Amino acid sequence: LIDAVQSRDLATLQALIEAGTDVNEQDEQGWTPLSWAAGKGDLAAVRLLIDNGADVFTVGRDQRTPYMIALAAGHVEIVQLLQQAETRFDANGSTPKEVAYCQAFPVNQLRQFAAWRESTNRHRALADDDLLFLHQDYSVTESMWHNENVVFTDESSAWKEFCTNELGFRVPTEVELASK
Repeated sequence: LIDAVQSRDLATLQALIEAGTDVNEQDEQGWTPLSWAAGKGDLAAVRLLIDNGADVFTVGRDQRTPYMIALAAGHVEIVQLLQQAETRFDANGSTPKEVAYCQAFPVNQLRQFAAWRESTNRHRALADDDLLFLHQDYSVTESMWHNENVVFTDESSAWKEFCTNELGFRVPTEVELASK
């Protein structure tokens, strides 16, 4: 099956599936036919494999699901299809993990929030044009890494409204990120 997917031979893929070949076979890296189809952007093969019982949660040695592979490759339509399949087949009813997201803003924009209070355990004062990172949980850090060098945290609706309305901050969906 993997060879058929790699060569984009849909007819052979279909014939092998009908002959009972395991749709979840893995290569030496742990990738399944679905992983390969997702990475190549082969929508027809992805649909055929899902419709015939391919496990959308299988990960290879790289610990990536077919969904993650398609997302990394920017295959938006396949990302959407796999996201639906993951949601549909997840026995726990949970959805795929959110993307950890942050956006940079100059300090002077953040300081416009009336209740802004910078953390005092800092090694230097911030200049108005220094960039800080607003994370999807509305915390603000000096680093793009969540919880590293935290400058400000506030869970109030006023802060969230300020971020949304004044800064234009919103967390894009994974599909929006993949299509950029």
